[in-house]
Amino acid sequence: PPPRPHRTSPRPPTPPLWPSKPYPKPRPRPRPSPSPSPQPRSSPRAAPVPRIIGKHTVYLPDGRVWWPRDGPQNGRWAEATRTALGLNQVADFMYNFPVLIRRDTFRLTREHIVRTLNTTFEEAFKIIAMEKRSYCQINILLNYAFYFQHDLYVWHLQSTLISEGDFVSGRYNVPVARVAAHARGWSPEILHSFLIQGYCFACLALRNCMNRSAMADVQRYASWHHNVLLSWDQLGYIWKEKALGPDGEPSAVQSAHYAAIQVLQPRWPPSLARVLSRSASYYADCSRTDDVSFCRDGQEISHRRTEQRRGRQNFPKHHLAVVAACRSTYYNTSQTSLP
Repeated sequence: PPPRPHRTSPRPPTPPLWPSKPYPKPRPRPRPSPSPSPQPRSSPRAAPVPRIIGKHTVYLPDGRVWWPRDGPQNGRWAEATRTALGLNQVADFMYNFPVLIRRDTFRLTREHIVRTLNTTFEEAFKIIAMEKRSYCQINILLNYAFYFQHDLYVWHLQSTLISEGDFVSGRYNVPVARVAAHARGWSPEILHSFLIQGYCFACLALRNCMNRSAMADVQRYASWHHNVLLSWDQLGYIWKEKALGPDGEPSAVQSAHYAAIQVLQPRWPPSLARVLSRSASYYADCSRTDDVSFCRDGQEISHRRTEQRRGRQNFPKHHLAVVAACRSTYYNTSQTSLP
């Protein structure tokens, strides 16, 4: 190969490893002014957890169901509930109103029924409705929720004589007040008396009776038991849980109920005086209805009890004493102002 030509131009100088002059110092950045402490974000309001009230039921080997106070029975909704869900009924939930149920419980219950009966929901409904004791949609929904959405609800179930475990330990059987009930089986006199009692117990607990001068005269009745809040419909007995001690007593339930209402600082509407001044004849007679379903069994019991009271004028002392005393808390209201 030909020889490489001789380099005549000088080699470019090699740059030094370090510059001859130091790099300029960076300009100091201005410190940001101290910002106020960040305010905590307001979290969205948590959805209320529905409170569910019912009666614990226990299946017996012979297929019957053990109920609180009533003992073994066939069960109003037990068979239809077991047909729909493929699971034994945990409790009867058709006793407390109003009932708050999550929206997704409806959808999930329908899907579960379709899977259990392996058919369309329309055909499944026909199967459930064929049960001789009929069905209760509220009972099916809430028994599904107890099994599959257990932590999304708060459960208050009255225990039976043979209940065990969490159903007597205070986890599920803490009694609470009920703010509404069936009027089935009630005569106008009972409806009228319960309405007056509801106002009287509330105004004594909240210290806002319309006739304030009368509150001192009837204050002793504030510690009596409120039948509608503490009893199951018109069945005549009050929910107690002896195993829970003082927390299972009706007086504790009633006090807690009115303490929660007092926080809301409610005010009586101007129409209350007119409502309370009505006589018993204003109300409908619900002691006998035209219902021809199996509910007539309960109606007959309620009707017989009402007729006995009418014939003997034997309303419980609790009713007569409280109603008579509470009339003074709203009598002659034109001389007092509403709170």
